[in-house]
Amino acid sequence: MLAHAKSWRPYSNDPRQAVRDGCLALWDFIIHNPAASQLLFERTIPGFEPSPSSYALAQEFLSFNTELLVAAGVNNPADVDIFTALEGGLFAQQDATSREKRPSGPLHVQPAGATNSPKLNQTDRSQCDAQPQ
Repeated sequence: MLAHAKSWRPYSNDPRQAVRDGCLALWDFIIHNPAASQLLFERTIPGFEPSPSSYALAQEFLSFNTELLVAAGVNNPADVDIFTALEGGLFAQQDATSREKRPSGPLHVQPAGATNSPKLNQTDRSQCDAQPQ
């Protein structure tokens, strides 16, 4: 996953876009490696503890993403934790609702014209049970 994130594509020179690129790289890994993603993020094996070397890679991945956030102005460790929790929750929710729609599901990277920069397609919310009043 770390190698995938680091080699996914050239990250933007704009720090905020680079954070977005990091999110897209992680999502790309998740949709193309569902079994590995489950092992990494869902704790599907009761009592599983990663090896020290595996845990070190996870820490390096977190450091890689933290460096992107710090460059974008997120300097408080609590804010990094909140971002990580939000990102993980959004990806888990999206993954759960799009498993049948592999490889990309309703949220996917798509070229955005001549700039070749990715965009996130928005899920059609009109089909949701609870609509905002």
